[in-house]
Amino acid sequence: MLNAGDNLNSTEINQMTNEILKELFHQIMNIQEKFVDSSSDIKLSRTEIHIIEIIGDCPGSILTDIASKMYITKATASVSINRLIAKGLLKRMQLENDKRKQGLALTDEGRKCYDAHGEFHNQLIEALTRDFNLNERQELVKGLKQMLDFFKEFY
Repeated sequence: MLNAGDNLNSTEINQMTNEILKELFHQIMNIQEKFVDSSSDIKLSRTEIHIIEIIGDCPGSILTDIASKMYITKATASVSINRLIAKGLLKRMQLENDKRKQGLALTDEGRKCYDAHGEFHNQLIEALTRDFNLNERQELVKGLKQMLDFFKEFY
């Protein structure tokens, strides 16, 4: 693999960026799963971890919203939600503004998994930015935002 300190041409920079992004994706997914596994005796899939995150961020979320945010089918979300309820990590709740719908909330054990996942994110951000000054952090955010905008526009 090329080194970041090398004098690189545009093609080499693109190749290196691609290699780094692929490796980052795989590493983040694997580390994230291990981090949450170490915080609870309950085995969770990546989908389950991210459903917990969505509900922790937005208590009362409904199945349709969760499926939409995760870009998965309602059927897949439903299966994972039912597993999380069976594992004692989620509970259904009546929505105040619409008694016909049931939202989801974290149980105490679900909150522990949510907090562990949040700590993983905090450690990831700290490791990524600790050697950057404020201007470099702003450039990083700008680049990540451009990548996110690209994904949202084309995928």
